[in-house]
Amino acid sequence: RMSITRASVKGMSPGNSIQRISLALKGGASITSRLMAEASLNYIDLNGQNRPGTGYDGDNPQQSFTWFGRQVDMDALRNYECTEGSTAGCAVGEQYNWNYNYHNNPFWAALVNGNNDERDRMIGHLSLNYQLNDWITATARIGRDWYRDHRKRITAKNSLDDAGEGSFGEELFYRAETNVDFILNGVRDLTSDFTLTTTVGVNRRQNTYEGSGMTVGRLTAPEIYTIDNAAVAPNPWDNTSQVETRSIYGSLSLNFRNYMNVDLTGRNDWSSTLPDSTNSYFYPSISSAFVFSDALGIESPFFSSGKVRGSWTRVGNDATAYQLQSVYAASVAFGGAPMFGVPNKLANANLRPEETTAWEVGGDLGFFDERMGFVLTYYRRLTTDQILPVEISKASGYDSQVLNAGAVLNYGWELLLRANPIRSRNFSWDVTVNWSDNNSKVTELYGDLETLVLTTNWSLNLEARLDEPYGVLFGNGYVRDDQGRMLLTESGMPQKNAEREILGNYNPDWVGGIQNRFSIGAFDLSVLVDGQHGGDVFSVTNWFGEYAGVLESSLRGRENDFCDPGIIVEGILPDGTQNTSVSVCPQDYFGRNYGIQESAIFDATYVKLRELRVGFQLPEGLVSWSGFQAANFAVIGRNLYLWSPNMPNIDPETAFDASNIQGFESGQFPTARSFGFQLSLR
Repeated sequence: RMSITRASVKGMSPGNSIQRISLALKGGASITSRLMAEASLNYIDLNGQNRPGTGYDGDNPQQSFTWFGRQVDMDALRNYECTEGSTAGCAVGEQYNWNYNYHNNPFWAALVNGNNDERDRMIGHLSLNYQLNDWITATARIGRDWYRDHRKRITAKNSLDDAGEGSFGEELFYRAETNVDFILNGVRDLTSDFTLTTTVGVNRRQNTYEGSGMTVGRLTAPEIYTIDNAAVAPNPWDNTSQVETRSIYGSLSLNFRNYMNVDLTGRNDWSSTLPDSTNSYFYPSISSAFVFSDALGIESPFFSSGKVRGSWTRVGNDATAYQLQSVYAASVAFGGAPMFGVPNKLANANLRPEETTAWEVGGDLGFFDERMGFVLTYYRRLTTDQILPVEISKASGYDSQVLNAGAVLNYGWELLLRANPIRSRNFSWDVTVNWSDNNSKVTELYGDLETLVLTTNWSLNLEARLDEPYGVLFGNGYVRDDQGRMLLTESGMPQKNAEREILGNYNPDWVGGIQNRFSIGAFDLSVLVDGQHGGDVFSVTNWFGEYAGVLESSLRGRENDFCDPGIIVEGILPDGTQNTSVSVCPQDYFGRNYGIQESAIFDATYVKLRELRVGFQLPEGLVSWSGFQAANFAVIGRNLYLWSPNMPNIDPETAFDASNIQGFESGQFPTARSFGFQLSLR
């Protein structure tokens, strides 16, 4: 079987496009009555042109818009290059701009400066299955995920962020993961009541990474972006890593009369990234489920099914490559001679594997012939010996050391509700609701540490702080009294608290969503709404935008004129009275906030109309001639509406992902709506 897919996307930024071509092959064959072979191959070619920068980056037009005066004529900036007879006062070929000191014309940044990337990726696997007897199957398989990624960035002559003669950077990345497994699977009825399922296997995983690149800070001749056109010594770099993990694993599942199940698993890994004395770690699990409605023979028009379940597991995790011993790091050559130095991060030859121990309990209940039901789960996870870089005294000659630095507890609830309120021949309505909350707490840090800084952005720390939730935002707030009221100066200005404090946490209170599906004759409609409540985001877009005076919120206090009527800040004056009459000039007020991180912390609560789908089942007579049995045509819209009552100007969701570094936003592009159609044939 073969499939070919081609996709092309034109981005919101001028000159930005992404093209993707994928080819998938899959096949299998019966070599003998006992031996089966199966293979698959996927090839993906991805090309990107002029991807806009992110954050506080000269190639991010959103960042430069933050500093625009509202009087700047955007249409005039579309003529980004001066030509013969230009009245802009610049020479032919030079950049035409509104500001020649700090930021490029955004059209120049997008269409003259540029970047391109190309990734070739190949994913393939081959497996052989041999039936040893009537209940044991042997499987041998090999899989490989490989890609090559080439990137190049250019900065043209007359740009503001180079030496004036042009520059460029180029990188080549190579990654590969190879997995080899040998597995024995067995399924056997021990008695008429008990069924045994077993698995035993071994695995070898190899990960390889190679990266190399260079930057050229100035060109001899413009517009020739090659190393032999370098006017200064290129700055090269390269990096290589190889990681290998060997594993043995197994599982045993015992089923009693299809309503009672007990599962046991175990796995032992040996990792090349850990010391020989601690590179072996074992992680087991046990889980069980009991369908009590079947066991007890419960039959009722009201109650239709019931199951309780529970599990316990322990999981290990190794370190990234080359954390055990320090090696010299290359730096910029001096006088043509290569230079190497000791890195700022101290290695640790005594690392232990991370370990996560977790348990959960839950129940699944169904009612009214399964037209209503819910799934409820409570979980608790403790991760210990986390491998993290920890700040140490610079008197040691290092900034940080890799340590088993802490423990984090996570616990919470997950709930899924389902219902089919209406079910008839021509009309059906299905509802699915999901909700979950996660609570975290840092229960242990290395030695006498009280906090661990995970990252810093504009002097705001993201921290793991002892006895606090993981991911607190720590910085400078306002001076307040014991009642939380802001203490002002005599001129009515808020004050910056010199003592830094916890200003928020990026973790939401809960996340959830609701999906409604309607079927009316040949038509179907699906509406998905989801979002989160709580969580905090440090928004640099709003912070800078108010300081620069380009956001609508910065109009406050200057509705009549530059400083008229001014802003009356809510707070307490030095004489102890509530401020009701002392106003401050908006420029001064927002200028003061620019140095106080608390003013840029926002509640990330949001609700999104995630997807709207309208489908139509094509008439059978129209489809049958093509050889298919049925066809459905649908129009789909995604990200159609955003409601974020406490987060102006941006989409809060862009500050969250699956990493440990979240809650920061800077110069984001607007979240795109998308519209498309789908034709499904069977």
